[in-house]
Amino acid sequence: MSKKDGMVEYSKDIATSINEFSAYELDVFLSLVFVSRSMMEHCKIPETENLKLELSSSTIKKFLSATHNSRIKKALTNIFDTKVYLKDDKYTRVRHIFEGLDYSLDYKTISFELKKEYIKLFYNLTGNFTQHKIKEFTSLKSRYAKRIYQLIMAYKDLYKWEFEADEFRKILDIPSSYNWSDIDTKIMKKVNRELTNNTNISKIMIEKKKIGRNIKKVLLKWKFKSPEVLVESDNIKEPILIKENKKLINLNKNRKKLSDEGENLINIFEHFDQHLKDIILKKAETYFFNKLGKVEKTPIIEKIWESTKNVYIVKAMKGEI
Repeated sequence: MSKKDGMVEYSKDIATSINEFSAYELDVFLSLVFVSRSMMEHCKIPETENLKLELSSSTIKKFLSATHNSRIKKALTNIFDTKVYLKDDKYTRVRHIFEGLDYSLDYKTISFELKKEYIKLFYNLTGNFTQHKIKEFTSLKSRYAKRIYQLIMAYKDLYKWEFEADEFRKILDIPSSYNWSDIDTKIMKKVNRELTNNTNISKIMIEKKKIGRNIKKVLLKWKFKSPEVLVESDNIKEPILIKENKKLINLNKNRKKLSDEGENLINIFEHFDQHLKDIILKKAETYFFNKLGKVEKTPIIEKIWESTKNVYIVKAMKGEI
């Protein structure tokens, strides 16, 4: 993604992670991601060794509300030390994703060394990623607003996502002393106002689902002022090759096999009302035929669509198209 697009991209595992970054540290962290991706071919990063980069501090400061060197240096120290728990690990594995993160003595450069096993969280993205405007994110002041914003952008096209109640509280780092009425009045009401004033989000709501007397699940729902469109990177290529002159269609066979997450999303899709299903299906079908180019809807093309449509439905539900 080019710098002029102003879009930052990273794995949904980061968007849904449990961490203790402050609001300012989140700004610094994602600014590092954005600038580093803008300065190189981010889809061709070797994953056999740690990634070492030096960034101009002036490019990072463009996205920060406070640019005093001592504050940036403290933020970098805290980011380096902060533990990150990922959903795919069921939030049980502790990760320190950087081998090094330093501010030069003259404050002109920020150098970092990202551990090789975590390169895939920020580079070489081919799917399952979160995309949003970096300046929209850094315009938000509260940590709660930033974390809710990340969750919404991770599942933007679904307009809702269900969390385990404990998971939701941990992602937002809500104090244990807060009951659910406190969360409504002290957090969600303020977050709703901040998001609607500073972003394309027009409304957020949470529905609490009980089992017996206890709240076990939380359904986060949102609306946009105008449709959120995924900006497609030239570096992210679909594994589809069409050779019209030979009527040869070579589809990556692995695309037909859905992951566990994909199967789960298809199950969710099947329980949507028909109107919402039609919208998602139309988006998936349009994307599929657009990727093929100008070809007639022959029986063989229709057959390929029927055999692969679940893959594109999942992409639509994950906000990847």
